[in-house]
Amino acid sequence: MKKLIALLIIISILCIGCADNKIFDGKEYETYGLFNESGLKDPCVNYELAWGNIVWTVLLFKTAVMPIYFIGFSMWEPVDAKYNCKETEETEGSKDY
Repeated sequence: MKKLIALLIIISILCIGCADNKIFDGKEYETYGLFNESGLKDPCVNYELAWGNIVWTVLLFKTAVMPIYFIGFSMWEPVDAKYNCKETEETEGSKDY
C-alpha cells in the first residue's frame, strides 16, 4: 500500500511541474534542462530559471529520480520571444569571407 501511495505521489509531481511550455507567434516552446538543452533551447526566446522546480529538487533530493527529472529536463522555462530576432540558417555557399 505504501508503494502504491508513493507511486501516485511521484506521478502527480511529474504532472504538476512548475515550469510551463509557452506559445509565441504560433510556435510552442518547451522547457529544457541540462540533458536536453541542445535540442530544445531556441536562441530567439528568453528563458528564466524555474524556481519552483528547484524547490522541488531540494525537497525531494532523497528520491534521486525527481531531481534528475527537474534539473535534467525542466530547469529553464520560456518567458518571452526576443524582439527582432531572426534565426539565420547559413548554407555553405552564403558565407562572405
